[in-house]
Amino acid sequence: MSIQHRVAPRTLTLLCLAALAFISPIRPTSAKAPSLAVKPAIDRANTEIKDGNYAAALKILNDTLLTTTNADDRHALMAAAADTDYRIAASDLDSNQPTDALSSYKAAYEIDKELRPTSIEEDLDNIGSIYLNLRQYDKAVDTYRQLLSTSNANADNVGVEIALTSIANIYTKLGEYDKAIDFDKHFVALVQARGDKVAGEEYTEKISLAYLDLSQYKTSLTFSTQALVEAKKDRDNIAAERDLDYIGFAYMHLDQNDNALVYYYQALDVANDLDDKKAQENILSNIGGTYAQLGQYNQALNYDAQSLARAWAIGNPPSEAADLNNLMSVAQSLSRTRLAIFYGKEAVNIYQSIPTEAASLAPGPRKSYLAKVQKTYLKLASILSGQGRQPEADQVIALLKDGEGQTLPLNPDEQTAASEEARKIDEINYERSRPGADTDIESPHDALAQAEAAYEIFIGAELPTEFNDTADD
Repeated sequence: MSIQHRVAPRTLTLLCLAALAFISPIRPTSAKAPSLAVKPAIDRANTEIKDGNYAAALKILNDTLLTTTNADDRHALMAAAADTDYRIAASDLDSNQPTDALSSYKAAYEIDKELRPTSIEEDLDNIGSIYLNLRQYDKAVDTYRQLLSTSNANADNVGVEIALTSIANIYTKLGEYDKAIDFDKHFVALVQARGDKVAGEEYTEKISLAYLDLSQYKTSLTFSTQALVEAKKDRDNIAAERDLDYIGFAYMHLDQNDNALVYYYQALDVANDLDDKKAQENILSNIGGTYAQLGQYNQALNYDAQSLARAWAIGNPPSEAADLNNLMSVAQSLSRTRLAIFYGKEAVNIYQSIPTEAASLAPGPRKSYLAKVQKTYLKLASILSGQGRQPEADQVIALLKDGEGQTLPLNPDEQTAASEEARKIDEINYERSRPGADTDIESPHDALAQAEAAYEIFIGAELPTEFNDTADD
């Protein structure tokens, strides 16, 4: 059971304005045109910029500034230097050098504070976005709070909205969902006041997702239901599919499983119409989880197998591992212990094959991901220990503690089962990809029979002594 954070933030980034600097030469913005004393220097700097020599242009401007005393001329040179800093920053970003870009944006900011106050908001947004890129979240929040204060003082609603959404998104990345909600609510009030229904619906949906992360399911229902109404008005099927999924997830955790299934099936219908395989995988997994809660484990096994087939088809290892974990739990509930162990080993080996996955995530999602991983390892270890296979259970725990790059060994029978599993799942995906194929998820010809056949090799195999369970299946 999981929720997908699939809301694309509308946070506006003004880095594109810096990129526009490549199109035209420096245009000094002082009150008066520069005098003949400095105009040649600015012209030489323009020439260097046209040739892409931004550092050389900046040196010309700074050297001339050292010997210039006239106020208008100094303003012209400083404005040109700030514009050049923007060009350098944009170039550094293109070259994936965010730290150098940060220095250039800061330099432009210091000039703009004295010379061009109207550019300060743009400077702060760019600085904040780079701090975010560098995962320096505290500095990013501080910068965007400064942008929020400046924009409020200037009565600039665009700057206020950028600051609010940026701060909310940072807190979401940090897993501080209650703080994110406060800023998102403020943003929704602003955009609704100016009649932007699309942004209002999108962030209402985002708030509902944050409440799901906080396990405040009733409150989440209020917001996701509002978002669904707006999505249907706008005929936005992509948003409607997400909202239906979130509503189902909330009902499932409120133990209103019948309601959950109603919304999940609606979400699945929309996902099928959109041919959104990632959404299909997630929704099928949630339907499987709901049936597991109802104790209908054969149905749960059916949907979890279909979810695994989708994850396999789109090449999503974390989802594959999560689906295998669910299959392990369901198989154990059906007292099919050997099958549960097989699923569990497959899940652990996938997690072991993607050791850098957690490091690629922001702190909030990383915490959730690691908890999911730990749950899988401990569940498998518990099953192995319960079957008197303590050395294998200890090995699983050792992998969890410090087993980067290692995997659980599969004996020949397990390797055969894994190969057959891959073939059968490929067959499932092929059958579903054919024009006119039956996509009714309740069809008796669906994934369950095919997926189960893949594991019969494992179930009925003559297993080595150390892997032979005589008390189950």
